[in-house]
Amino acid sequence: MQRIPVGDSLFLRVSPKGKKTWYLRYDTLSPEGTRKQNLITLGEFPALGLKEARAEADARKAQAKQENVNLTQLRKQERIRLAQPKVVHTFQSVADAWLDLKMMEWEERSGKQNRGRLVANVYPVIGDVPIDELTVNDIERALKHIIARGSLEVARRVHTLIVSIFKYALAKDLIQQPDIVVRLSWYKDQMPKRRRQSLYSEELGPEDVGKLLRSIDEHKNRWTVPVSMALQLAPYCAVRPSELLKQNGPNLTLMRRNG
Repeated sequence: MQRIPVGDSLFLRVSPKGKKTWYLRYDTLSPEGTRKQNLITLGEFPALGLKEARAEADARKAQAKQENVNLTQLRKQERIRLAQPKVVHTFQSVADAWLDLKMMEWEERSGKQNRGRLVANVYPVIGDVPIDELTVNDIERALKHIIARGSLEVARRVHTLIVSIFKYALAKDLIQQPDIVVRLSWYKDQMPKRRRQSLYSEELGPEDVGKLLRSIDEHKNRWTVPVSMALQLAPYCAVRPSELLKQNGPNLTLMRRNG
C-alpha cells in the first residue's frame, strides 16, 4: 500500500490495484484531556482533485477542532439518519395530534364537534397533503366547499381550527413558513359573514298587537308565574325585558283607565 503525503496531515493512499483515496489525520481531545489521533477518508482521486481535497481537509480539521468530535462516527450517524424513512407530517396527522391534546381541556361535545367538522370538510380535501407544503390557496379550496353550501358560520369556525393547527405545527417545528399563520388570519377578513336578521324587521299593526296580547293571555298557564306576569306587563310598560325583570311589586304603579 503506497502512501503519498501532500502536507497538513493530508495524504493519498494507493492500493495494489491502483485505487487512490484521500485520507486526513486529525486530533481530538478525550475527556481526560489527552490527545487522540483519528483518520477519515475524504474521497477518491481523481474525482476529488488536490485543490478540492485540501479545502475539504481544512474544513474537516476546523470542525474537529471546534466541536471536538470523531468525524468518522459523525458520518456514520448521518448515514443512519438518512437511511431511516422520512416521517411525513400530513395535515391530518398534525390535526389529529392537536385535537387529542385539546380534548383534555374541551368538553366532550365540543371536541367531537370540532373533530367532526375537520373530518367532514377538511380532511377529504387536504388531509393527506404534507402540512409544510400547504398554501393559503389550498386552505381556501377546502373552505370554499363549506361556503358554497351556505354554511358561512361553519366555514369561519373551521378556519379558526385550521389556524390553531398551523400554530401548533409551528411550535413543533413542523413547518418552515411561519408567515402562513398571518396570511390565514388576513384571509378570514375576506370570508363572507352570515347576514344577521334584525328582530325588528317587521312592524306590528294594531290587529297584530291585539293577536299578540290575546295569545299571551291564552297561553299564560304554559309558563311559570313570574314569566307569565312579565309577558302580560311588558306591553304596558314599554321597557326592556332586563329592566322589567329588575322591578319588584312596590315599584310598579298601574293606572286603570276609567270607563
